[in-house]
Amino acid sequence: MDAKDFIKSQIVDLIQKVKSVSVKYAYEECTDFHIIEISPEAIRRGSNEFIDWEYNLNNKFSELYPEEDLLISEPSFFNDMRNVIYTHNIHIQDFRNKEFLEPSFSSLIKGFDNCSDNDYYCLAS
Repeated sequence: MDAKDFIKSQIVDLIQKVKSVSVKYAYEECTDFHIIEISPEAIRRGSNEFIDWEYNLNNKFSELYPEEDLLISEPSFFNDMRNVIYTHNIHIQDFRNKEFLEPSFSSLIKGFDNCSDNDYYCLAS
């Protein structure tokens, strides 16, 4: 199994464990980095399941692919995500509590406070 397939299988495992996570995986060709962007921040910093997954992924990846590099981060415009390999987005309707969203996120969407369960807005990752 190559590194890209391994990462995709690990992302599928994460999605099964942490239902409210959004993930974007890309291979940044200019730096030869595998980049996984995770959101929302409340999961990246506050979910024990995610923290365990991240720790295990980093250990397994460095053991299996010592010549490859992996970056797991929040979504950032500094990451070159043009070569997307895998994406999993959740819908705002899946949130019953806005605390899952990053505090500044709701102010970026006009009318977010008026969203109902019938609205289908996707989180950007």
